[in-house]
Amino acid sequence: FVSFQVLNCIIPCLILQGERDEFGTMSQAETIEQGIQGETQKVILKNMGHTPHKENKTLILNICSEFINSIKTKWK
Repeated sequence: FVSFQVLNCIIPCLILQGERDEFGTMSQAETIEQGIQGETQKVILKNMGHTPHKENKTLILNICSEFINSIKTKWK
């Protein structure tokens, strides 16, 4: 499932995985995290499924904002 494009990724990547995701697995998130060459941050979202951006918009926006703020000075 992980394509060579993901494995060659060198830009910062935020990996969000719902703990109760009925389509994606923790193993897939780990494979992506290990395969990316650039900086990564993996967040496992407790009690969330496949659409965390719909399940808790505020939390996802906060996580994304924190990630962007943590890397933006590195990529100016």
